[in-house]
Amino acid sequence: MRGRVWQDKRTKGQSAWCIVWQDLDGRMHRERTVATTKAQAQALLHKKQSELVTAQITGQPLDTVKAVTFS
Repeated sequence: MRGRVWQDKRTKGQSAWCIVWQDLDGRMHRERTVATTKAQAQALLHKKQSELVTAQITGQPLDTVKAVTFS
């Protein structure tokens, strides 16, 4: 599973930590998180990846996958 964390500084006055992760079909997804530190964002990424591994092992669809668009 691939993934990374970065800080989005496009919004003036506040920055958000974002994650990029790859789903079971190989598609990349970007999500803005509520994390205030890089460590928190990495923890959210690891949680997402562990959910994907669990879904892959059990064969159940991952209902928490939602497309996120940046406006």
